Amino acid sequence: MSPWFILLVIGTIIAIAYGRYMYRPSWEYLRNRESNKKLWVEIYSSDNLSVVEDALNDIQYAFLLRKEDIFRLRPDDLLLDIYRAVYPLQGADALEFETLTLFLKEKGIPEKMLVELTSKTVGDIVNIYLALRSNGTAQK
Repeated sequence: MSPWFILLVIGTIIAIAYGRYMYRPSWEYLRNRESNKKLWVEIYSSDNLSVVEDALNDIQYAFLLRKEDIFRLRPDDLLLDIYRAVYPLQGADALEFETLTLFLKEKGIPEKMLVELTSKTVGDIVNIYLALRSNGTAQK
């Protein structure tokens, strides 16, 4: 086999791996934003930061964002906008909302609060976590 053919095969494998496992279009939604943990502390106070981080981590995991992107999220970001960054065409479904719903149910969030999850913002999810914490019903 030619060395050029081998390089072509290796390059193709790397490109496929990058496209499939290392790059997510959802990252583009946040790419040009600065990570701003201070914003979240200003809005929710440092006393609530662990709950805020818990909510942001669940959103990050459900929507396949990078761990370092959680503080690039903003309270007014619509979950549907994050989803559409990955799937701009209607009809695609990679279970992001279902995954987030499972996380929320595991935290003890009642199903009636999960209605219309697609119209919720990141801040709405954080506020749900904080409300459960203040009611003493949230599970860790």
